Amino acid sequence: MHMTLEMEELQSILVFDPDRRSRAFAHLQLGRLAMREERREAAMQHFREALVLDAHMDRAREFLKDLSQERPARGFGLRIRSLFGR
Repeated sequence: MHMTLEMEELQSILVFDPDRRSRAFAHLQLGRLAMREERREAAMQHFREALVLDAHMDRAREFLKDLSQERPARGFGLRIRSLFGR
């Protein structure tokens, strides 16, 4: 799926889907996309929103913890690539 299309679909879920878990999953995926684009703050915000909607979303918590422990100016791209196996 094309990344722009995927983002549009995920954002649509955030607006129109009444299910909190679906919206939490959309935030998780948007956070992952932001990580790939090295948009650290946006990624962290999406992971926080995912946890507000679903406090049991461990993957969002793990990503947020990894991003919180990392220095923004040093090693961000390397750490992200390692998370995605690149």
